[in-house]
Amino acid sequence: MEKNLLLIIIILLTFLIILLVGAVIWAIFFLMKRNQVVQDPYHPEIRKRLTENSTQKSSSPPAAYCSQHPELPAEGSCGICHDLFCQSCLKPYKTHNFCKEHLSEVMNFEWVDVKTVKSSPDNPEIGVHLIDFKEDLWKTHQIPSYVETHYKLKLEAEKDEVESFVVLFVKVTDKNKVLDFIPF
Repeated sequence: MEKNLLLIIIILLTFLIILLVGAVIWAIFFLMKRNQVVQDPYHPEIRKRLTENSTQKSSSPPAAYCSQHPELPAEGSCGICHDLFCQSCLKPYKTHNFCKEHLSEVMNFEWVDVKTVKSSPDNPEIGVHLIDFKEDLWKTHQIPSYVETHYKLKLEAEKDEVESFVVLFVKVTDKNKVLDFIPF
């Protein structure tokens, strides 16, 4: 009889210990989960824009959001079409970012510079005109092109100077067409 009573007590104590250990583990897990810091996948400035946008009542997405994913903030624009895209849609190539559609075009065709203008502090408009012309090529004629700015340092004894050159690139197959359009 004493052996049976002792066996029952040992079983009950074992059960209570297992129950107590389970309760402690659950309490630790609960406290860790409650105090756990959730890592936000967005930069604080992007999160701010997302929050501001969610408070706006608008039927169309704002201009600062991806043209393919209106719920995501834009990280930049395509060097050819100038549409805004999120980080996953925008692909870097050399010194530019391109959308997925135009990245393949940039990589699969030969490109040539068709116009180079020297922009200066005295005449910065000439570079702006070339960029405007490039945008018009796309909007009006659907001719892909991109612009690069090149810099040249002139180190002279009396005055150092930085020259900037704005260069328009088009596909080789579009070169003659574009040369006919260039107004300057």
